[in-house]
Amino acid sequence: LCIAISTTPDPTGTYYRYAVSTGANFPDYPKYGVGRSAYFVATREFLNGASFAGIGVYALNRAQMIAGNPAPQVISFLVPPGATPYNTGDGLQPADIDGSVLPPAGAPHYFVGSMDNGGPYGAPQDALTLWKFNADFGTPANSTFLLTNTLPVAAFDSMFPCTPSARTCIPQAGTAQKIDILSYRQRIVHRLAYRNYGTHESLVTNQSVEASAGMAGLRWYELRDPNGTPTIHQQGTYAPGSSDGIHRWMGSVAMDAAGNMALGYSASSPSIYPSVWYTGRLAADPLGTMPQGEGV
Repeated sequence: LCIAISTTPDPTGTYYRYAVSTGANFPDYPKYGVGRSAYFVATREFLNGASFAGIGVYALNRAQMIAGNPAPQVISFLVPPGATPYNTGDGLQPADIDGSVLPPAGAPHYFVGSMDNGGPYGAPQDALTLWKFNADFGTPANSTFLLTNTLPVAAFDSMFPCTPSARTCIPQAGTAQKIDILSYRQRIVHRLAYRNYGTHESLVTNQSVEASAGMAGLRWYELRDPNGTPTIHQQGTYAPGSSDGIHRWMGSVAMDAAGNMALGYSASSPSIYPSVWYTGRLAADPLGTMPQGEGV
């Protein structure tokens, strides 16, 4: 894992550069999140770049890396697929802090995965999985990474008609070549955005789905109280394509300090070149809706 950390507040300045070894495993699909005391990473690991070994998770000592320590502490776990591969699926997302209010002191760092009962791993339900990484840099042996909650969600279908035998699914203007929907991978999509509102903690994320027959859309979620009694506070499927024929997929979602939410995504159709579009909701809008229109 190759990581560069700016040495100053100026991103055009110099950087500390790090290479974190993953041993004999190739760390595919790395995803990063900034935590209170660490940078957190999730990977899909392949032994010698070949056989699937499991989901790797890493905590990198943030204070040491910011200070330029040439050998920062790394705490890692590997979760093999085992008898319940649907619990990790094709990857987990680490939470990434938004806003100036940090998570409570001593709180774990959150990772979230997705399971589809119509997917390839025999999941018993459509759900999100919530994992907690307790990274103890003082006594690394006390560190833990555990699946703590499985949260049922409204039914969705991640297996687009062209998958899993093909990856080319979404039409685009000007060519017969189609592009990857990525929905069939059993994972949520970057980011898992965290925000501490004082009264509650929220995590928001999304994944691509087949929203109607042959049409891509976006399933999005807000989780609350992740370290208490985790709940799906709201969820929705954004899919105007059911009426206008435009595929919307591969999104990324976040909330601001007022609880308003923005969802950006790719859009394409046989008459539209692949584009970046966005929509959103205000905090007072009905739960589960994105009623604020679209921008291109």
